[in-house]
Amino acid sequence: MKHLKRRAAFAFAALAMLAIPLTAQVTSGNLVGAVYDPSGAIVPGATVVARNTSTGLENTTTVTSAGDYRFENLPVGTYDLRVTAPGFANYELKGVTVELNATATQNVKLAVGQAATTVEVSESA
Repeated sequence: MKHLKRRAAFAFAALAMLAIPLTAQVTSGNLVGAVYDPSGAIVPGATVVARNTSTGLENTTTVTSAGDYRFENLPVGTYDLRVTAPGFANYELKGVTVELNATATQNVKLAVGQAATTVEVSESA
């Protein structure tokens, strides 16, 4: 009887271990948004760069034909965002926070201008 109880306890423990999902440690978040012109129309093909202010590492993506951009699995931290497109002034936003296992949204409205012109925006807390 004692032997049977031990086997039952072992079997129960083994099943319990299989039921526990194995999860990886998450150390990232996402940054998404859309890019518009002054009239509210989308700006497909714009280049978006997210620069980690702590490490200096940059991630680059291109705005889709639907007008949106997406950075997935960015390391948690603070980023400066730069958006460029032909015929528009460069756009810079400083201090975008990417949090653990969360998606931050930052939409951008570009101003008509030359590439030499830069519109800089500092995010407030």
